[in-house]
Amino acid sequence: MKDVAPKYTMFVVPTDQVLSAWHVARELLVKGIGRSSGRWNLEYVLAELVLGRQSLWLVREKDGDIVGAATLGICQYPNRRMLSMHFLGGKELDKWYSEVAETIFQYGRDSGCTAIETIGREGLWKYYQTSGFKKNGVCYELELRTE
Repeated sequence: MKDVAPKYTMFVVPTDQVLSAWHVARELLVKGIGRSSGRWNLEYVLAELVLGRQSLWLVREKDGDIVGAATLGICQYPNRRMLSMHFLGGKELDKWYSEVAETIFQYGRDSGCTAIETIGREGLWKYYQTSGFKKNGVCYELELRTE
């Protein structure tokens, strides 16, 4: 008989427990945060989580190991409410992303969001496209010198 139990589960860390989970989450998110071109650092992300302006989600393997993390926030625009996936990272996304993506989508629906937005490195596209994301554009940056 085939094992039908999920190999991975994704769950939100209650705001009052973020500090105790941060040591695990930070290791999974540090690379992505470092690629934010100075928009974010570990301290600011942690502050957003502790203040409840973003939520911390962890991915647990069936054996109990934490293998992934994401930070999610609700963004209320004038014409729509969107779930913003600020950071997603972890070990071997190939193994768990497709299994836990629906958890993110359901959280967005439950929060009254009509869409999900995210900006990420090009390599994440292989995961996002399998979930139905559309590539609407690419974010390019130019640092301006102050001379």
